[in-house]
Amino acid sequence: MNLKRFPELFILFTVVLQLFTSCAGYTPDKESLLKRVNELWSARIQKDWSKVFELTDETYQNKESKATFATKGDFKGVLDFNVKEIEIAEDKEPYHHAEVIIRFSILRGGMKFQPEMKELWVFEPSNGWVLNKSAMIKKKPF
Repeated sequence: MNLKRFPELFILFTVVLQLFTSCAGYTPDKESLLKRVNELWSARIQKDWSKVFELTDETYQNKESKATFATKGDFKGVLDFNVKEIEIAEDKEPYHHAEVIIRFSILRGGMKFQPEMKELWVFEPSNGWVLNKSAMIKKKPF
């Protein structure tokens, strides 16, 4: 391999990767993250566990099957939610990380609770923003 051409090939590869990412319609901005967060939490309210699963990171999806995930019913009983805060970290391309603070209402034992939690999100070039479930510590409020 001709090492003199390596920088040119690397730049070309980077440009093609950026074009591919932008053509897929995924951008790592706050607006697109808010849209995905709303999709995920709306799916939880509607008990659409397949949609919730699709909005998790690839690492988690490789560890857990969609069928098993559906039986767990991630956050069963959610009534409503409110996105309180979004903070996107200054990461290097193409992956970005974000923290999202959610306040939600949930029924447990006939009582309504309104906990607040922090979710970790990651921008995957092939999927856009997804819940970084594989990185989250299993600290459910209930």
